[in-house]
Amino acid sequence: MTTKEEIKHFQKLFDPLFIEKVTRLLDEQSAFYQTSFDNDVKQAVLNYCNNGKRIRPFLIYFFSGRDLENDNLLNLTLASELFHLAALLQDDVMDESLMRRNVPTLNAYGQTLSDNNKNLGDHLGILLGDVFWTAAIEYVSYLPSHVFKEFITMIQRTVRGQFLDVIGMNENYGSTSESDVLARHDLKTAWYTFTSPARLGYMINDNYSDKDLEIVTPIMKELGLLFQIRDDIIDCIDENSGKPLFGDVMENQTTWVTLYIKKKYPKKFKDILKAKENKDRNLLKAIFEDINLIDPYQEEFKKREKLIQDIEEEYIFIKDKAYQVLQLLTLS
Repeated sequence: MTTKEEIKHFQKLFDPLFIEKVTRLLDEQSAFYQTSFDNDVKQAVLNYCNNGKRIRPFLIYFFSGRDLENDNLLNLTLASELFHLAALLQDDVMDESLMRRNVPTLNAYGQTLSDNNKNLGDHLGILLGDVFWTAAIEYVSYLPSHVFKEFITMIQRTVRGQFLDVIGMNENYGSTSESDVLARHDLKTAWYTFTSPARLGYMINDNYSDKDLEIVTPIMKELGLLFQIRDDIIDCIDENSGKPLFGDVMENQTTWVTLYIKKKYPKKFKDILKAKENKDRNLLKAIFEDINLIDPYQEEFKKREKLIQDIEEEYIFIKDKAYQVLQLLTLS
């Protein structure tokens, strides 16, 4: 079974459990006091939940050596995805996003529910985000204290990454320093999406050791940074990503792609700034068609591949897992 096949298998097992928990949490909210909005909001959230990739809970599972019948693994994977759901709902508020995962966000949905409160969707996203954050903490509280502490650190680190993200949107496009971009990618993506899930999963593995964790951490961090580079590129070339093209550009978010084009294609970077100013996505699309982002990505991919090759054979479990995760990050 390839890694892509394995993640699909995991999704089939995990998704019904996750959807059931989200449904129960929404029903508990409605039980406090029923409103005319509850059914519509519930359906909007469930539509949103049905399209997730589940990469974070998968990596927890992948490194744990356990199956979902194990209580620790189940609670940890549920906590991870509930926190992710909360973070996305609140991220949509900050980004003013109207589409994610090929379905309308609560921001967009709120506009169809109210003529009197233009911020209804934002308010719903913030409040429901709090509900799912609270539930995530509840589930992870059932785990051993060192795992609980790791999870809390993941949350705090992710919040700081989002803090940097918000500051980045307040700067002129392309003006953010490379070190600031790297710090944001490190905290918001590399740790949150790859390093922390792998560490959390390995912490409940029967063969866990602090020494092994020191090997897991840097290699998964590098794969997380590669994932962010891949995501930055997809934002500029893939119309089927589930979000509108050039979201980062329009949000003033300097990314790896921004810095690469600014350095390698300075004239086209100026063209991008003009197209951005005019909010001309068609012109942006034409500009990016003349920019080669695939080859530099392959170079970044090969760098990570070499790092995995250099892992000593005594850590064969970690080396094998890292190779398999790398296969999720191909880009054609």
